Amino acid sequence: MGWLTGKVALLTGAGAGIGKAVAKRFLEEGAEGIVAFDIFEARLSALQEELGDKVATIQGDVRSGDDNRAAVDLAPSSFGKLDVFVGNAGVRDGRHMIADMSDRKLSEGFDEVFGINVKGYFLGAAASREALAASRGCMIFTLSTSSFYVGGGSVYIAAKHACLGMTRALASELAPDIRVNGVAPAGTPTSL
Repeated sequence: MGWLTGKVALLTGAGAGIGKAVAKRFLEEGAEGIVAFDIFEARLSALQEELGDKVATIQGDVRSGDDNRAAVDLAPSSFGKLDVFVGNAGVRDGRHMIADMSDRKLSEGFDEVFGINVKGYFLGAAASREALAASRGCMIFTLSTSSFYVGGGSVYIAAKHACLGMTRALASELAPDIRVNGVAPAGTPTSL
């Protein structure tokens, strides 16, 4: 206990699943505050009710640069700073194989999965970069074992491989001021 004493974190996809579990654990480890960013207002309200005043919530879409900047701005206005950005919001592709998808379904699925799982991480990283450099903080991205192996839907696997490359690129680009890591959980019982 106490690994995160005094730290302030921003978590995307914080309303359920891995994001909610991370928010709870960060508080157990002594985090000063959590900015919970999620697209579903009802999930945020339930999280706020459960975890109390150490959580500031903001509803938005990770595919929006403006929404990411608003989430980042909420950290210093609520808790005085930002130490940790956790890019966690994500969606799956229904485990569809390319042979099973029409051009339209492939295009729509690609835009949604890459938009949330890759672009959302990049926009969050860009929005939080200056605040994290000031605190000499860190970025953590929820990858997946699908970042390293195949099995499942091809669009999801391609997006998670892209997230691994993004994590490596940002770790090099932002060092030594910001530490960048990824975590790669295996199958996890969530609403996905």
